[in-house]
Amino acid sequence: MNNKTLLRLIAVLFWIPAISACGFTPVYGPNSQIEQQFSGITVQEPANRNEYLFVQNLETHIGRASAPDKMLQYTLYVYEQSMLQGYRAHLVGKVDYKVISMSDQTVLYGGSAENFTAYNIPAETLESLKNDAYSRLMQILADLVYRDLIVKNAAYADAS
Repeated sequence: MNNKTLLRLIAVLFWIPAISACGFTPVYGPNSQIEQQFSGITVQEPANRNEYLFVQNLETHIGRASAPDKMLQYTLYVYEQSMLQGYRAHLVGKVDYKVISMSDQTVLYGGSAENFTAYNIPAETLESLKNDAYSRLMQILADLVYRDLIVKNAAYADAS
């Protein structure tokens, strides 16, 4: 190890405690502002497999509220489009959502997210490929809704 590399290593080791002592907290970590802003939101119960996957993926981001005062209600639309003369299928999904106050049922904010995924159509493994495509689509939609919720919930908190 040459002197230049050794000096860099010493500098990094010196600055690590200084950086951690500055009050820095992770944006998405435990007790972060993001976690706290979703602590009062519960998600509408799922009615089918797609909704279950969507809610499960969304709750990995926002958690489960112990004392909810708001509810995220959603409507999920999914449809298939055959592409490339029957060899490939697109699975298109859209979710419309709104966050309502549980005390007076007023809509606080809402939005929508839309995306797609695709799968090949071989006859021998169609069902497992289709299920995997649905799972991927629900993950994508939950991620999009979560990103939208971060922005809209922060704007709502600033306005109130």
